[in-house]
Amino acid sequence: MNTTSSTKQVRERDSSKAAVGKIFTAIWGIIRDLFDHVLAEPYREGKLRSRGWPTGLKAIVSIAIIGYCLAIAGVIFSGWIRESLPLYVTVGATIHSFPRPVLWVILFLVVFSISLLQSAALHISAWLAWVVTALSVVILLFVGSFDSSTLFSPARLVSIIASVALIAFVWVRLRSRFKWWEFVVVLALITTVFSVGVWRAAVVAAPSGVDFAPGMLSLIMFEIGQLAIPAAIAAGLAVAEISASTAIWTVGLIRRRLPAIALVIGFVLILVWRIWSFYSDAMNGSLPAWPQVLSSIVLLIVIIGIWFACYKLRSRVGEPLEVRTIIDRLGNLAIPIAVCFSITLVPVVVGLLFVQIVVAYGVKYESTAWLRDAIAVISSSTTFGSLRVVIGALMVITALVLARRGSKLLPEILATVGLVSSTLGLAGVFGLNNWIWTTSGLTLIVTVAGIGLTIWYGLRRTLHSSRIAGLAVLLLLAAFIDNRDFVSDPLGALLGFAGAALVLFGFIWSFLTDNDFANNHSRKYPRPARVLIYLANSVFGVTVLAFTSLSRNPDASINLGDFASLGDQLLGTSLMAAAVLAVSVDIFKNRQSLTQ
Repeated sequence: MNTTSSTKQVRERDSSKAAVGKIFTAIWGIIRDLFDHVLAEPYREGKLRSRGWPTGLKAIVSIAIIGYCLAIAGVIFSGWIRESLPLYVTVGATIHSFPRPVLWVILFLVVFSISLLQSAALHISAWLAWVVTALSVVILLFVGSFDSSTLFSPARLVSIIASVALIAFVWVRLRSRFKWWEFVVVLALITTVFSVGVWRAAVVAAPSGVDFAPGMLSLIMFEIGQLAIPAAIAAGLAVAEISASTAIWTVGLIRRRLPAIALVIGFVLILVWRIWSFYSDAMNGSLPAWPQVLSSIVLLIVIIGIWFACYKLRSRVGEPLEVRTIIDRLGNLAIPIAVCFSITLVPVVVGLLFVQIVVAYGVKYESTAWLRDAIAVISSSTTFGSLRVVIGALMVITALVLARRGSKLLPEILATVGLVSSTLGLAGVFGLNNWIWTTSGLTLIVTVAGIGLTIWYGLRRTLHSSRIAGLAVLLLLAAFIDNRDFVSDPLGALLGFAGAALVLFGFIWSFLTDNDFANNHSRKYPRPARVLIYLANSVFGVTVLAFTSLSRNPDASINLGDFASLGDQLLGTSLMAAAVLAVSVDIFKNRQSLTQ
């Protein structure tokens, strides 16, 4: 009798251990698969692919990656570098300090980035090739103008000769097949101008006891650093991408790997968390103001209306609006959209450089007043806000046209970004920032909607497992709309300043996962040119960030953190809004595909 009882206890104990082991195995599988789907899979699908590259391109890419990693290290270890190396400090309207020995690394990365872009220009559409060449020539003449010893000083003559040689080289090699030595020629020309320019500027400034090289680098970065703005805007999308993916895959993996009761328990915990969060905000008086809540509702209603119009124009033909596909499509569109919103940058940069050049060559500063006034108008916040309104409206119109032609999913994405952009632009132009929607307002609306739908389907007894999964995702998305910066917060804690963390995280994520442009090919934009453009954009952006981090002054060149925040607000909010609506469609239709 005792033996039988003892054997039964042993079996029960072994059974309990096996059950606990299965649970831990399932949980570990969820964590492993979550990492794979959220982080590893985007890298596998979006990494730069070297198959079919011409001779020499892989070596150029390798050098670019080394330079990129050096710039990343400059950002991450900027505090230690500043403490360990001697600082050059200038005192004036703006106090600027910089680790003197690192100057040449930053200067080389700037030269390298310009060379990559100019080399790519040899193999793209003629009009764009000459635009890039004009920009390069203006930069070379600007660098040469620092040598003010005589009207045609050595650095100025070198910059003029190099500019003529560059124009001739572009004329000869334009639209030809890629050759690795083209990059060497371009790099040699640009490096010569920068080297002679820095050397001569230092010689001219030496009698007055001034080390002009750091100040010269600061001026160069201040003038051309604005060209990194599109990359910074696109980088702002990264935290939203990972937040949305995390919400989708967390619920999906729990549903797939654990018993049904685990999904129910998880949903109840999420529901309690969101209710408690809503209650705490109400008690603390931190709920958004009613105009922001109202405008958030209006924004979502208008987006729904445009989506419905696209659905009707498409004659009800289209693929399901899955969040995963929305994330992929918008990620691929981030840079083109950011370039559209920064379309005035090239004229502004060229104008600023041109003013410096003509004044250095003897034109009175007062004579450039008309050009400076034009630059001020183009670069004003009113112009930028109006540009967002116009581009947003054009995106909505384009979405409707594409939907009528039967395009799938792209119209919904363009319409969402366009509406978000237009509303932000209108608020900026007319000073309605206190009335415009906010992420807090959107979080509140989506949370209330999720709780309401839970009650509705519960009363109707139609709260099936697929709807429970969908509602869990919806409530997680609601939380991430206003708190998606949790993704970059650990990096911010490491760096000590959150603005750089958002940009750096976005730069690294884009560098690893958003290479579709570089991996594709077309007649006007062949693959080698695409790779060089991609590398130029990546290396230059992170170089500007490294310079500002090492200076410990976001305004030393251009504050990329502000533009990354704009990208997060513009593209990130668009992604989250589109994800919320796509999940809502699945909930209403009780689709099984949402988290499977």
